Amino acid sequence: MIKENGTIIKFEKDEMIIQIDNSEDCSRCGLCSSLTGELKKVISFPKEPRYKEGDRVILNIPEKAILKSSLVLFMPPVLGIFLGMVCGSILSKFLPEISYNIILTTAIIFFIIISYLLIGFIDRRMKSRNLITIEKYND
Repeated sequence: MIKENGTIIKFEKDEMIIQIDNSEDCSRCGLCSSLTGELKKVISFPKEPRYKEGDRVILNIPEKAILKSSLVLFMPPVLGIFLGMVCGSILSKFLPEISYNIILTTAIIFFIIISYLLIGFIDRRMKSRNLITIEKYND
């Protein structure tokens, strides 16, 4: 179980927004800050009435959740590129009058778009499972 400290910074609709502090492991990696340009990470979590803005919390994140999230984020686009190449190659044999490169590129783009739609669908299903739990931080 990975534990991260954070602060509830605001409430929006049925969610509370939690800003996660950078831990030692995060500062060594730097992936989040290089992708977002922000030093702090922000996560949304279903609103719970026992918390208020400014509360310090601990997020308990199972290692399995991180592995699943990584697979969901990175595998569909890779599979989309692969399927696009295979389907584009097969389709180009049936359409010889159209350039091979155009068919291949179109097929790859199509499957990458499908993969990102799949990521969004899986993400909504994973959010509904609430794999991450939070508890109040005792100073």
